[in-house]
Amino acid sequence: RYAGYVDTYRVDGALPPMMQLKLVHTGKVVENARAIAAGEGFDANVARVCEAAALLGCTDLLEPLETVRVSDHFSGSKALSIGAQEQFFEPMDVYRFAFPQMSVTIAGEPADDYGWQDAALSGQLTDANYGGVYGWDNGEVILDTGTTGRGNLLMLGESYDNAILKLMASHFDRVYSVDLRSYEQDMGKPFRLAEYLREHEITKVLLIGSTTFFTSDDFMVED
Repeated sequence: RYAGYVDTYRVDGALPPMMQLKLVHTGKVVENARAIAAGEGFDANVARVCEAAALLGCTDLLEPLETVRVSDHFSGSKALSIGAQEQFFEPMDVYRFAFPQMSVTIAGEPADDYGWQDAALSGQLTDANYGGVYGWDNGEVILDTGTTGRGNLLMLGESYDNAILKLMASHFDRVYSVDLRSYEQDMGKPFRLAEYLREHEITKVLLIGSTTFFTSDDFMVED
């Protein structure tokens, strides 16, 4: 089904460069998914996650309490943007975690929560999508657990970090998530890294996202 969809983009038998890239990327995703489904590579992936977490001082990781299927027909933003939701879809599962209490500030304003994971888990979302469940791409999100002595983490990234912000916040006093694509628009000022680190007493910095983001003009960290 996917191959037939891709073929519609061929011109004189050739695919545009972007579709060639999508074909390679999708093939790799399918390859990884099959390996994990077969029980191959899963332990290695878990080991890499634990190794990365340990570098940040996160060793006592939260374990999911349960897995809830919130949609049988989930399509990502890329598929929706080209009207291909009938060609690209998959089930969407959400993990339930026992997150600690934390206050939330989005773009300088207090918020009840970041995302709607609880609503998704309780079946209150009629249209489950990534941003609706895990939170949108705000310029700045601050999660404050009210603890002391565990340090403050700055996460520079894009939508890839949305789903793990609350997990990361569980291990720090405060987590600051900054999306450089929208920070200046949301906050009314440019992002200055050195100033931000001093102002918020940041002890660790995590870059998370796709390689294309970190090589784009949006990712310009200036002082």
